Amino acid sequence: MELKRLLRLLGRRFPLSSSEKWDHPGYQLGPRDYNRDISSVFLALDLTEAALMTIRERKPDLVLTHHPFFFGRPSAIRRQDPMKAKLADDLEKENVIVYSYHTCFDKGEGGMNDSIVTLLGLHRSGIGKDGYLRLFPSPVEDFSSLCSLVGEKLSLPFVLAKKNGVEKVRKVGLVAGGAGNDFSWALQEEVDVYISGDASHHARLDMERYGLGYIELPHECEELGFFVGMKRCLLEIDPTLSIEVFPFEKYLEIYRNA
Repeated sequence: MELKRLLRLLGRRFPLSSSEKWDHPGYQLGPRDYNRDISSVFLALDLTEAALMTIRERKPDLVLTHHPFFFGRPSAIRRQDPMKAKLADDLEKENVIVYSYHTCFDKGEGGMNDSIVTLLGLHRSGIGKDGYLRLFPSPVEDFSSLCSLVGEKLSLPFVLAKKNGVEKVRKVGLVAGGAGNDFSWALQEEVDVYISGDASHHARLDMERYGLGYIELPHECEELGFFVGMKRCLLEIDPTLSIEVFPFEKYLEIYRNA
């Protein structure tokens, strides 16, 4: 499938125009050869030196990352971050095209947040007004049991959580990634427990004040949803695509079983 057709079909599901204003999705680097035939795709959460080693070995036609490689003006980033500048130069030599789908994928139908809900073995009952928050009825009655379920489904050795006075759990909200500080979304939907990540000290303190139960997931663990959701989407578009992923090793087994 030609790159331009693949990007057009991906864009229908996760339009770049739906990204947040502060985001930097889309084309990152590589030849702008939109007529290139794409038969192999490499998925990575972040494009790092370690990922480059695998790219050199596998030689994919296209690399899709969740976090944009250049989060800002490329020329400025190259000046400020010499290691990233070198990595960019090394990637250019591989003749690979790099695109990123970030917040547009997070909020998109079948994207990040929907995929995490699926990984937890649950079913979405609604979407918050913000477009990110996924709502679902709790499959268990109490907070401790919900923590145990999350830990089991995501193979976590432990779960960071704050009960905040919550006893019975009826309604749960989830936003994957670093949305722990955006708990007001959950309050608006009157959920009992909010699942997200990267909450600051003051956000955790305020959730306690409001009596909102909170379960924090490791950022990289939550973003397994990128590998699961994007692979599913790509194969629906073209079942013949060869797709490889570069996930964090400790979560590789979860991905394989998804």
